[in-house]
Amino acid sequence: MNLTSFALADADLTPMQIDCIDQKAPSQEGASVGQNHTIFYNDEFKTDWSNWSGLMPGVGQLSRELASQGTQLLFVPAPTRPLLSPDLLNPAIKVQGDYLKSGASTEYVAFLRAAQNAGVNIVDLVPPLRSAPKVLNSQIPNYFLRDFHWTQAGSAIAARAIAQAANAKFGNLSFTDYLLGADRFTALENLKQIKRACGIKEEGNLSDRFVTLQTSDLAVIPQNIGSLEQDGTLQWRWFSGPGASFKLVSNAARTVTLDLTFVSPVDKQSLTVRLNGAPVYTAANVKKDASTSKRLRFAIKAGTSMVTLNYGLWNHRRDTRAFSNDNRDLALRFDELTFSAPKSGETAFISPDPYPHVATGDLLDDNMPLVVLAGSSYSDTDLNLAGFLRRELRSDVLNVSTIGGGAYSSIRDYLSSGFQDSHPKLLIWEAPLLFPAGNNPADIRELQGMVNGPCIESKALVWKPGTIGPDATVNLPLVSDQVTYLYVKLNGATSQKIQVDELTGGNLTTRYTIDHGDRSQNRTQFWLRLPPGKATSFNISIPPQAGAPTTQADIAICKSL
Repeated sequence: MNLTSFALADADLTPMQIDCIDQKAPSQEGASVGQNHTIFYNDEFKTDWSNWSGLMPGVGQLSRELASQGTQLLFVPAPTRPLLSPDLLNPAIKVQGDYLKSGASTEYVAFLRAAQNAGVNIVDLVPPLRSAPKVLNSQIPNYFLRDFHWTQAGSAIAARAIAQAANAKFGNLSFTDYLLGADRFTALENLKQIKRACGIKEEGNLSDRFVTLQTSDLAVIPQNIGSLEQDGTLQWRWFSGPGASFKLVSNAARTVTLDLTFVSPVDKQSLTVRLNGAPVYTAANVKKDASTSKRLRFAIKAGTSMVTLNYGLWNHRRDTRAFSNDNRDLALRFDELTFSAPKSGETAFISPDPYPHVATGDLLDDNMPLVVLAGSSYSDTDLNLAGFLRRELRSDVLNVSTIGGGAYSSIRDYLSSGFQDSHPKLLIWEAPLLFPAGNNPADIRELQGMVNGPCIESKALVWKPGTIGPDATVNLPLVSDQVTYLYVKLNGATSQKIQVDELTGGNLTTRYTIDHGDRSQNRTQFWLRLPPGKATSFNISIPPQAGAPTTQADIAICKSL
């Protein structure tokens, strides 16, 4: 592979700016400059191969658990730039030189062998990403020059390799890639600081951007909208000032309907909706807490159109203090926001269904698709991996990936909730090889237990409601030498962690800390697959470091399916 294989064009940077970036990067903690002005981050050199190999037997067991439910698991490790292109490294820089001496390529082959020996259906992305077949009609390379993620070109190659590994088509839908033009992708914080120090205002990575949508369909790409919030069956999104936008991509002229229902937290609010800069609706003097509904219809041409929403007031603007204890620039709460068009269906951004249909990453639909993607920031909407998978598999793909969640967050959230409602035919678990897979044995055991779903009293081998907390423990006997799982449901409180002590003859043999971390959505239910015939009882508590109160809990042991 030559040195330009991963280099993005620097047409937007002057030679002086490039030199400045090279000089400033080493001053940033965790960053260093390699060949061809490539900025590397220390996490790219922290892959613990023995740790990843040690995880594979657990992933193999998870695959078998899922297969018993009719779901095929594909494990997709996302390679790092040093693994793919060691010729971009500078041996004179210690962290890069040490990596070159570490034998990473040999370790990676051993990792693949461990996966195969464990029965893991693993997708090796290194050969296709190195050979760089042209999948997209674009000249962009596979990875960013100053960011460790793959570009959309790399994402498209990964999608094709994943589809080939799945060895099946999951539908008969037709999808098309549409070029939106050059766009900037959010950069890592290190790079933002480096560019600021060099006086460069454009902090993102410039690249072509594609969106994949169903042929003869309409795609809606949101920008600056709040995350989905809910209370029971009610859902809403807060939109922040000064405005939000929706990029509409269509391969034909059509009439689009936009249904809005919104509530203002302040008096004298205003909302202006524009199509390609021209106002199509204005609401003035909107009263505080009053619900306003409006249906708009407008014609768009083939190609790209822009719908923008702008507000007159928002939290913390001038003297506006709708929520003094909330740092967000909240302007309007939307209880409904749906785009629809004939023969294109609906794109609903607020819906009673908590699991989104993600034709462009954040949409909602009532039907669970046959394919689910649970990944990291490599599966971010902007990088369009789910979109390219739709095209390759000819099926819709539900993208439940969590940005910044590492290897476990997204698949943990999905298996604990969405999977319980409907089992997909294919579950794609994308995990970045940036750092150790995690040394906590409870992580993979919890995923194995989650496949079984919540344990109910009528099916429990042991059912023991009780009080658990930092100073309150419930003891459960192990009553079966079969494969079982522990299920804990907190009532009236949430916690990031619970602690399970495995006892043999009253003596502690293994301590499991089930940790859902900062990004997990589900902090009331915990699972743990239990080894057969090893322990005699278990103590369940909440560790002090979880910062959770003592609470009532339903605690059970059930037989694995």
